[in-house]
Amino acid sequence: MSNLVRAAVVVLVGFAIACGGASAPSDSGSSAGSTADSGTANDAGTVASDAGASDAGTTISDAGTGLPDAGAAPPDAGTIGGGGGGGGIIAPPGGDGPSQFLFNSSGTTLSADINFDALKNTAPGGIAIGKTRTALEFVFNNSKKTDLVISSISIVGAAAGDFSVSANDVAAAEAAPLPANKNASVLLNVTFSPAAEGARTAALQVVSNAGTATANLSGTGLRDAPEISPIGPLSFVAGSAFQTVTVRNLGGQALIVSDLQIQGDTSSAFQFDVANAGQSNCHPGVAISPLGDCLIAVGLTAGATPPASAKLVLLSNDPATPELDVPLTLTP
Repeated sequence: MSNLVRAAVVVLVGFAIACGGASAPSDSGSSAGSTADSGTANDAGTVASDAGASDAGTTISDAGTGLPDAGAAPPDAGTIGGGGGGGGIIAPPGGDGPSQFLFNSSGTTLSADINFDALKNTAPGGIAIGKTRTALEFVFNNSKKTDLVISSISIVGAAAGDFSVSANDVAAAEAAPLPANKNASVLLNVTFSPAAEGARTAALQVVSNAGTATANLSGTGLRDAPEISPIGPLSFVAGSAFQTVTVRNLGGQALIVSDLQIQGDTSSAFQFDVANAGQSNCHPGVAISPLGDCLIAVGLTAGATPPASAKLVLLSNDPATPELDVPLTLTP
């Protein structure tokens, strides 16, 4: 590419940090319940520490355009999914003006989008209604010749009210052009705070002299309370193996299992056993984090004869279902 016709490139690099400016994302006011298992364990991936950090240790470079690798050089647009904010190039006819594409390193794939359910060093999954989770988006100008002038930053879409950008960050981004040939950047703190349960989506739009750059935003709102998942009936025949039961918390607050019992006229035909290769972790008093789970096993006692029936009783702090009964049957 001629030095006289160098395109302006905007790179939106999104990676997770903690609310308050630390190096990893966090959930403001999130449940302090202990994590039940690996389903809620924090992502052990490396946190991108600055604008030049690469994802998974891979150096980001632009092999297709010859742009300088100044610590935050964007990847070749051909390697990023295009369309809908996925990293496609926007360029005027003739290719003699600014161009821009988006890049987000908060996930495991090259994309402009932010999935607030999957930020690095954050328990995966949604957050409770009213709680917050924050990620960073950097807006870079990597052009050799053209200043980047940002005219507006906004959030649009079905659940636009659930996402926000710091007003101070927007004001700073729009206050002055980002100079060329200096790897200049501005920082956008993008926050997700669900107002309702379920999937929430919107889009971040950055309008500049290079066009309109779009990053899709998504997250999941959870009920602001513990919520035990339904468990179907367990059926056995003589000689059946033990069955593993997964107790899952679908809510946004820690689920406390206060008691586990087998009740019924022929309850002596059934018993608890260890699960998960002896690592069963469901027991009275266990705290299950949002979207976490624990395991127990239920099976037949030695010499149990059909027919027999009972129920597995789980008591918890779920306000809607404080007692969950699971039918147990032994048939010939």
